[in-house]
Amino acid sequence: MAIIEADNPEIGAELRRLEELVEQGGGGMHSDVVLYADCHGLGVRTREPMPRGKEIIRLSRKILLPEDCYNIRVEQGAFSVNFENNAGFSSLQKELTDCMIRLYNFTDKVGFQKKVSFLLSIAPYPDLTDHLFRGRHISDLMLKWRPRLEDPSLSEDTLNDFITETFLKTRHLGYEDRIRASNVSILMPVVDFMNHHWEGAAFNVGLGVRPGDLAVMSSQPVPESTDCYAFYGIMDAFDTLVRYDFIDESAPVVRSIPLELEAPGLGTIKIDSQTGAINRKKLEGKLADMSRFIPVMTVDREKRILSASHVMIPVKGSRRALRRALYILLTNLAGKEIESAIWKSWVREAEATILEKNKLYYEELAKLSERSIREKGPDEGLKRIAALAALQLEKLERYAAPQEAAA
Repeated sequence: MAIIEADNPEIGAELRRLEELVEQGGGGMHSDVVLYADCHGLGVRTREPMPRGKEIIRLSRKILLPEDCYNIRVEQGAFSVNFENNAGFSSLQKELTDCMIRLYNFTDKVGFQKKVSFLLSIAPYPDLTDHLFRGRHISDLMLKWRPRLEDPSLSEDTLNDFITETFLKTRHLGYEDRIRASNVSILMPVVDFMNHHWEGAAFNVGLGVRPGDLAVMSSQPVPESTDCYAFYGIMDAFDTLVRYDFIDESAPVVRSIPLELEAPGLGTIKIDSQTGAINRKKLEGKLADMSRFIPVMTVDREKRILSASHVMIPVKGSRRALRRALYILLTNLAGKEIESAIWKSWVREAEATILEKNKLYYEELAKLSERSIREKGPDEGLKRIAALAALQLEKLERYAAPQEAAA
């Protein structure tokens, strides 16, 4: 049985009920796990420090909550749920969904989302938003909502629809459901309370004897804390702000802004800023350890263009990862081995170009945010953008590429 810590007895009762429902569905938690609620929301920690990699939570397939089996909306400042699309949705899953919604409402997730929403906070500043959007591959969801939020006649109903849709997108995990023979987005009871950290635990699906189980291991990367963190994906501070409405200062990388690199005689490398990554299982030997830095690539031989999902600039650890990634991009564009002196020279020039363009981007972002603060006052959205620019610039300054050529 997990430990429950909550000042509000109603929240404590809901957390205990949630644990009971998880166990009814064949899931469970380590006896040292603490489910807690405080002024910052809901969380998971352990009673004592726990070694990394020890299983703390297991959810069976039948207690995962596919998003297409229920409808959630905001009514009178709180979430409500109905189960019109309930084919294959069990009574246990309905109880779990109701329990999660009550916990969201007890902790005022509607009000919290209105306060922290990145896109909502920058809606009054279209020039700043234009610059921000140039620095990332922006999702269709954000592109859809931007003009609606910038509309002065924004209604409360439209705002509530935005809160519902964007809040749920931050909670769902893609899950390969072999019974339904398709991928589906799921809400994860309990696991949903775990925050993201670069060194957090990945979600393990199918680990163990029961197909479809989702297991989470212990990862407590914050010093002097037993809070347990999950790993939501390969993201820098800008990515987490855009996708999850918070700045992850712990990320040891800066994802480059979109840019192009010319390789004389070979073609063009177009670098996007997507959050995709190559499957680690497709890499061999030392390259497998670089999986977070090697982008997804496509090559058009006729046009001599290589398109890459992203490039990461490491701030600590993996000091030569950027140069190695650039070498991989160049050789894939060429389709052959390249003379050592040629690729080493190109890699250094490309590295310098990436650093310069990223510094210029964040310097301009800092100027735009500072100007808006002077003109309109330091609201929450502007303060976060200024903080992001300062953080990314500081990380870029800390980047110190080794003098020897990348191997």
